[in-house]
Amino acid sequence: MSTESAFLSLFLDTPIYCLKEEVVEVEQKVPPAELSLNLNYLGKNKKLVVVLVDSPEKEFLETQHGQLLLKICGAVSLQLSDIALVNISENAHCSGKLAEYIDYQTLISFGIAWDPAGITSDTAYYRSVEISGKTMLLSDSLPKLEQDVEAKKALWSALKQIFL
Repeated sequence: MSTESAFLSLFLDTPIYCLKEEVVEVEQKVPPAELSLNLNYLGKNKKLVVVLVDSPEKEFLETQHGQLLLKICGAVSLQLSDIALVNISENAHCSGKLAEYIDYQTLISFGIAWDPAGITSDTAYYRSVEISGKTMLLSDSLPKLEQDVEAKKALWSALKQIFL
C-alpha cells in the first residue's frame, strides 16, 4: 500500500469500489426550428401566394391544366415566379401547418380541402376567408374549371376581390 492509500484509510472507513465506466449515448432532440422542412413547389413565391393543386399523375400539373393556371394567374398580374405551386400529392409529408413549410399571405386551393393549409370541407367555394391573418380561397379543381364557364366567372369575381 502506498503512502497516499494509507493516509486515505484514516479518513475513509467505508470500502470504495471502482466500477467499469458505462458509456450511454444520449439522443439529442433537434429543436423544431432546426428541422429540415422540405416542401416541393414550383415558382419563387415572390408575392407570397401559394397555389394548391392535386395532381397524382404528375409532379406538378398536366400541361393543359398548367396552361389554364398560368392564364388565371396572368389575369390578376401574377407570374409563375410570383407564386409557389404546391402539388399536395407530392407533399404528403406536410402534416403540420403549411406556414411551417412556406411563408405566404394568400392561398388559392383548386379543389382541395387540406387541413395543413387551414382549409376544411366546410370552407365555401369562391369566397375568400381570413384564417390566422392569411387570405384563403377555395375553388373548384382545374379540370372542372376547364369545363365550367360559371365556375370560371365565380373564380374571377373572387380573385378580383383579393388581387385587384
